[in-house]
Order: sequence, then structure tokens, then C-alpha cells
Amino acid sequence: MNANSETTPRDPAKVQEMFGKISKPYDCINRLFSLGIDVYWRKQLAVSVAQNQPKSVLDLATGSGDVALLLQKQGYDVTGMDFCAPMLELAKKKGVKKLLQGDAMNMPFPDNSFDAITIAFGFRNFVNYELALKEIRRVLKPGGMVHILEFSNPSRWFCGLYYFYLSKVMPFMAGLISRNPKAYSYLANSVEKFPDAESLSWLLAVTGYEKVSWQKYTFGIVAIHHGSKK
Repeated sequence: MNANSETTPRDPAKVQEMFGKISKPYDCINRLFSLGIDVYWRKQLAVSVAQNQPKSVLDLATGSGDVALLLQKQGYDVTGMDFCAPMLELAKKKGVKKLLQGDAMNMPFPDNSFDAITIAFGFRNFVNYELALKEIRRVLKPGGMVHILEFSNPSRWFCGLYYFYLSKVMPFMAGLISRNPKAYSYLANSVEKFPDAESLSWLLAVTGYEKVSWQKYTFGIVAIHHGSKK
């Protein structure tokens, strides 16, 4: 897959509107179509964060706040940020204490603000991957880590079944539940076009991150990427 973010434009206003429309059934559909495994993936993301014991964490593209709440319960000082107000309302109802509406391309934080930054299933919706990684690096403290949980290319033997489910079954069923099949067709398409684990790791390296690594989970469906700021 192509790692060049310039070839994969996404309209921020349309993406924001789409997530606003599907905010209410979002959690339910995530659990249903991942068979609940998305909870495990987020827990693994929290485990990776805990290895460095950060004091301050920014959860970008926080959505309905699952990761922010998980980290908050573990005692971290967590700020959840998203550009979609209806999603932030859900996060607030769940109990996330610190929430902010904002754009990951231009964050309202000074340099060297956070010990760690997490992103769970939101990175692929950013308008420009390289710009986002540079902005994330800017607000990380020296020695800070970024942890990105995203979809990836599954194992070869699993690809056919997975992409059929992703492109045909999931949008159809999600459309029946949410009455917005276009949103889930977009989400499925964004997964298919997203750079593979190797390409995203390369992007982390070329945008200045060190100690870049990644681990795949569940037949390679998702990967958690790590990178540190010198």
C-alpha cells in the first residue's frame, strides 16, 4: 500500500459530519462487528503505554473515549481530543474528565506538552499522515512515546474472507442498524487503503521518530505502532 499521505485525501468536514451522524450507535456497532475483540486491542494499547509510566497522556481522535477512560482509570492524567463534538459528548457521559475539541493537524498545545500520545482507530482519518506525525512529535516531550493502534493487512490466508466481510457484510449490516450505510462503506474503504504496518513504521521513521516498532494482533488485522521523540 502507498504510504504517501498526499495521495489519500480525506475531506475533514465530511468525515466530521459522518462521525457525528453515527456517534450514538458507534460503540454498539464496534463491539458487534469486532465480536468484542476491539476491547482487547485497546487494552493492549494501554499495556504498551504503561511500560513507560507516563505522567501526562493525550488521547487523539478519542472518539467516544474508550481509551481515554481506560487510561484515566489506571491513574494517568489524560486529555481526550477529537474534532467531532457529538463523539466528545459520549466520552463526557462515560466519565472522561478532560476533553477538548480540536484538530490533530494544528493542536492548541505548546511544544513538549505530553509524555505519551495514543491514537486508536483514528489515525487513518487524518488528512495528512506526515503532517499529523510531525505535529504529534512537536507536542511530545523529549523521550515521549506515540502509540498508534490501527488496522493493518491481515495474514495472507485470512485476507479474502476478511476483506469480503469488511467491504460487503459489515457496511450492509451496519447500515441496517445505523441507517447510514455510506458511513460504514467509507470506514471499510479507509481500512483497505490504509498503509500497511511496514509503511506506517517507515513514515514514523522519516518524520523523526526513534525506536520505531510495531506488533500485530488477531491474524494481523490490527497493529500497534510505537515511536519515541529524541
